[in-house]
Order: sequence, then C-alpha cells, then structure tokens
Amino acid sequence: MCFASKKCQGTFVVNDSVSLVGIPRDEHRYAVRGRTPLEWSVLYYRKKLDQRNGIVSDTNKWFAHICDLITTIRQIIYLSAEEVKIVNVLPDPLANSEQDKSRQR
Repeated sequence: MCFASKKCQGTFVVNDSVSLVGIPRDEHRYAVRGRTPLEWSVLYYRKKLDQRNGIVSDTNKWFAHICDLITTIRQIIYLSAEEVKIVNVLPDPLANSEQDKSRQR
C-alpha cells in the first residue's frame, strides 16, 4: 500500500489490481505527530519481515476480503476530511487572547 507518487497523493495503490482515486486534499491537512491517518495505516497494515527470526507479519490477512480493507481505508479518509472541516469552523483561540491583552492596557 502506498500513494501513486509523492506528487500525486490523490491516488492510493492498495495492491497490483486495486487503486483508490480521488482522495481529497483535505485528508492530507490533518496530521497526527507529523503523519496523516492514512500514512499511519500504511505503516500499520504493511507486510513486514522480522529479520531475526524470518517471520512474516502480513496484517492484510486479518481482513476476510479486500473489500474490508478498502472500507477501512475509505473510513480513515472520510474521518480525516471531516476533522479538517470541524477544525476550520472553530474560532481562532489567539484572537480572544489578543483582545484580552488590548483590554488590559
């Protein structure tokens, strides 16, 4: 799983035969500790090989069908975009503190 390219983050490649196209730009504006939730899910659901014992951890096998994985990815994208919408309508916390300082003078 990865984005089609660094420049084209509107397309997400799940595997050789499945790609998700049309990922909104807002999804990339919400970040937790420097990564978007979609980037965190890529790190979590990727196939890993433990070098010490040779065990392959493939969390994609946790899903009964590829549709379940795609549904999870779609939910992550939806929640990220909704989070950006919510944050955009919140009042600026610094605006009130500047008004308070001017009143104190």
